Amino acid sequence: MTAIVVAGAAFLFAVLWFDLMFDAQVLKHPAGTLPPDVLAATSSYYRRVTVEGAPMMYLPVVVMLLTLGAIVCELVRHSVPAWVAWASLGLGGWAVVSVALIAVPRAQRIGRAQEPPETLSDLARLVLRLHALAAACWLVVIALQICGGGLR
Repeated sequence: MTAIVVAGAAFLFAVLWFDLMFDAQVLKHPAGTLPPDVLAATSSYYRRVTVEGAPMMYLPVVVMLLTLGAIVCELVRHSVPAWVAWASLGLGGWAVVSVALIAVPRAQRIGRAQEPPETLSDLARLVLRLHALAAACWLVVIALQICGGGLR
C-alpha cells in the first residue's frame, strides 16, 4: 500500500506544482488588484483546467480518493506504524478537502472571469495559499511514507 500512497501523493504534488506555476505570479503583487496580464494568464489557465477540462480534470479527484483509500488500508492492515498512517491521513485529508472544496470552486470563479478584478485578485491569493499548503502536505506524506513507513 505504501507504494500506492507515495505514487498518489507524488501525482497530486505534481498537479499542484503546475497550478503553483500560475499561482506564483501573484507573489510579485502582495496587495491590491493584480495587473491585467497576471489576471488574464491565471484566468486562462484555470478556465482550461477547471471549467473546460472535462474529462481530464476528474483524474486528480480519482487519485485523491485512491490515495486516501490506500492510507485507510494501511491503517486497517497495520502495514505501517499507526502514527505514519494517521499523520498521512490527516495531512492528505486536509489537502483533499481544502483543494476540492475551497480552492477548486474559487479557481473556477477565476477561470470564468465574471467578477471584478479586485475580487479575482483576492481569489487568486487564496488559491495560491491553499495550493502551497496542500503541496507541502503531500510532500510530508511522501516523506512519512518513505522514511516512517518503509517503502519496500
